[in-house]
Amino acid sequence: LRRYPMWQIVSPATAGILVFRYMQVDLGEDELDVLNLKISARLLTENVAAILTTKIHGRVVLRMCTMNPNVQPETVIEIMRKLNTLAEDEMTQKITKDQAQPMPQVASR
Repeated sequence: LRRYPMWQIVSPATAGILVFRYMQVDLGEDELDVLNLKISARLLTENVAAILTTKIHGRVVLRMCTMNPNVQPETVIEIMRKLNTLAEDEMTQKITKDQAQPMPQVASR
């Protein structure tokens, strides 16, 4: 996960549980919460992985448990790759949606 610059590991991994969050510098904390919720939902919907959310210090974070003897390191690496691709797709959709919204009109005097 550290290979991808937009990810922040929120707390040290313990007992095979990794807690992390997608970070985008130009988004506010509430927008990041929504984005991380969407990422988790898509991972589940697209049957990629069961990476659920929790809150740490009031912020939405993603939580992945790798403590399964059937999970190989290659599987975790592939999930991280898909996770990053999916997050980038969510950001692209957000940018496209934001650009499609009309600009507010300035009242003339």
